[in-house]
Amino acid sequence: MTTSPRLVYTPSPAATLRRPQRRGGLMSCVVHKHVIAIEDTPTAVLLPLDSKVVHVAMQNGAMCLWEEHAEPPGRSLERQYAVHGTGHAIPEGRSYVGTVLDPPFVWHVYELSLGGAA
Repeated sequence: MTTSPRLVYTPSPAATLRRPQRRGGLMSCVVHKHVIAIEDTPTAVLLPLDSKVVHVAMQNGAMCLWEEHAEPPGRSLERQYAVHGTGHAIPEGRSYVGTVLDPPFVWHVYELSLGGAA
């Protein structure tokens, strides 16, 4: 009896996220884009609990965040993202997400921890 070769997902060297798993192998995933405001106040984004931010960048003059999550999505949670300019103070309780080039500016996106200060 011959068996066909088993296909294995191999992430690129730059990929650092763990794809959602379920018994029996990989579940399908989807990537969605969300616009993040460049303001003094954080932007709230409703995301599935298993979502992982995979990229932040400027697109057509807007700062965007791309996240990957299992399909179909499960429960969601409001997450807060703040944008800080280079050289600006970053309050405690924020986790680095990524850096966005927007010449002549360079922005840094942070996620506020649950219960973190705005």
